[in-house]
Amino acid sequence: GRRSERRRQTERRLGGDRLFSGDHLGDRLHRPAHDPGQVLLEGTNLSEGRGTTRPFLWWGAPWLKASALWEEFRTRSFPGACLRPVAFKPVFDKWEGKTCWGFEIRVTDPQTFRAVRTTLTLLREVCLRHPEFDFRPPPYEFEEKRRPIEIILGDARLLAFIEGKMEIEELDFCLREGLINYQNEVASLTLYEGGFFL
Repeated sequence: GRRSERRRQTERRLGGDRLFSGDHLGDRLHRPAHDPGQVLLEGTNLSEGRGTTRPFLWWGAPWLKASALWEEFRTRSFPGACLRPVAFKPVFDKWEGKTCWGFEIRVTDPQTFRAVRTTLTLLREVCLRHPEFDFRPPPYEFEEKRRPIEIILGDARLLAFIEGKMEIEELDFCLREGLINYQNEVASLTLYEGGFFL
């Protein structure tokens, strides 16, 4: 029908009808897996899909050159996930009423999917290829001086990765170090024997 034709037109505009394949177990099941990574978009001028029926699953912007990104992304491996090109028009929040070109992240294996690493990798590609990309200025929540992305990331080294000043191996080290620190802190607060061990 009309919806299928519109989807085919969007796919053609984004560089072809071949999509990354992967099982889609449903938004409700996958949404929690996306959120830790996709929340980083709140610190940028990319839409995180608020104002649509797929917040944190869809992301993009009117200026995003999705065709070029699609060519780059389709050659990459995103463990536990695949990407699908989308076009959407938020009814509120960032880019309200404007058509945004972007992608949907589909989790294919929740056990191997790394939400933060995946979103940081996607943000890096957007940052390095799009002069329109920017980080949102303060204020954010309770903070008046620091940029929202700095608050959300919690570690300036991760910002260096997005800006192309750090390699993926260093990113993995930073993420692992942060996870170990978090797990140790949580383990010290448990009400029972045990805790998190790596």
